[in-house]
Amino acid sequence: DAERRFAEACASLNDADVAADYVTKLKASLEEMTAAAFANDPSDRERVRSCLDDLEEVSQAFRGLLADYVAEFSRGIWSTSGTLAAVVTERVSHASYVLDEEAYRYNETVSDPWASALCDALEEVFLHSPLGIGGDGGSPLTPSVHTALVLSTVETACGRLESILLQKRFNQLGGLQLDREIRKLSSRLASSLSSTPAGIREKLSRLSQMATLVSLESEDEVLEVWDAKVSWRLSVSEVRKVLSLRDEFTRERINALGL
Repeated sequence: DAERRFAEACASLNDADVAADYVTKLKASLEEMTAAAFANDPSDRERVRSCLDDLEEVSQAFRGLLADYVAEFSRGIWSTSGTLAAVVTERVSHASYVLDEEAYRYNETVSDPWASALCDALEEVFLHSPLGIGGDGGSPLTPSVHTALVLSTVETACGRLESILLQKRFNQLGGLQLDREIRKLSSRLASSLSSTPAGIREKLSRLSQMATLVSLESEDEVLEVWDAKVSWRLSVSEVRKVLSLRDEFTRERINALGL
C-alpha cells in the first residue's frame, strides 16, 4: 500500500546516506591503523593506503545512488502534490508583469500573485506532511537526506518558474514585482526549510539574476551589474534573452551592449 511504499522509499534513501558515511569513516579509521601498524615500513604503508583508496570509490557510488533516489523522490513529490504543481502551472502562468502603479501597490499590500502560495505549498510538504520535520517524531529521513530532497524539489520549482517567466513580458514595475517575489521565496524558504540557507539561495540564484535584469532602469545599466563582483549564473546569451522581455528595451540596444 501507499504507506508501505513510502516507508520503503525513505529507508532506501537513508540506507544509501548512512552507507556512504560509514564507508568514509571506515577508510579514515583504517588509514589511522595503517599509519600505526606500518610506521617503520613506508613502502608497505603506501601499498595498503593504495588499496584503501578503493573505499572512496565505494562511498562515491553510494552518493551517486543517493542522488538518483533523491531525484526520483522529488519527481514523485511533484506528481503527487497537486497544490505544489498548481501554484507553478496556474498561478504563475496567469501572473502579469506589465503593471501600473495601482496593480503594483495591490500586489505589495494585499496579495502577491504566487510567491506566498508556493512557500505555503513547499512548507506543507516538508514541514507538515508525513515527510515533514514537523510531523510526529520528526522527519523519517536523515537530516542530510531531508536537506538534499528540499534542495532538489526547490531546484525543480526554479526550473519550472524560469520556463514560464521566459514567456512573459515585463515593464519596470513588473520587474520590481518579480524581484520582490524572488526575495520573498529566498528569505522565507531559507528560514523555514533548510539547515543550509545558502543552498536555497544558490538554487534561486538564476531567478534572482533574471529579476535584477528585468527591473533595471535602462539597457545600459546592465553593464554596472555585469561588471560587479557577482558570480553570474546566466550566460551572455541568456542575459540578452532576459533583457529582451522588457517592453521598454530595444533589441538594437541590447545587442550593442558590450557584455
